[in-house]
Amino acid sequence: MPHYDERFFHYGFTVAVNDASYNIDQSNYFFSNTDSISKINADRTIGFTLGFIVNFHINDNFDLRVLPNVGFYQRNISYQYKGLGEVKQTVESNVIELPMLLKFKSKREGNFRAYVVAGIKPGVEVSSKVKEDDGEERLRVKDNNFVVEYGFGIDIYNPMFKFSPEIR
Repeated sequence: MPHYDERFFHYGFTVAVNDASYNIDQSNYFFSNTDSISKINADRTIGFTLGFIVNFHINDNFDLRVLPNVGFYQRNISYQYKGLGEVKQTVESNVIELPMLLKFKSKREGNFRAYVVAGIKPGVEVSSKVKEDDGEERLRVKDNNFVVEYGFGIDIYNPMFKFSPEIR
């Protein structure tokens, strides 16, 4: 497939593994003796993403990629109460995401080509389920998200398809 990348429009699908967590940042008020919570931890969890790839060829070195997808995430949070012990909360969410990335490609060498990508990824949560140890809701989050993404990968050309593993 020596001229595969010269076509203006390509499409495909993506299957990805994602990593999700919350960044915990407590205010000075949190550390005062007036709060009943002494510690909050957020564990990293693994999920997956399914979607499509729409690729537009700009020139020999640049492509514009749009990747509409659905991400399946789970985040685990534990609250340590003073004198009461630990309570865990699990937040499961499905997010529709629309990454828009610029792909900078190296020169193709045989059946391989390295690349880097960078862009934005807006997302909207379409469903969420909160599980509590004791039935009490503790954490509320916004339904939308905006992320700046960057990463690298390699295109591997096969006779019937192009395989592109990447890390973002």
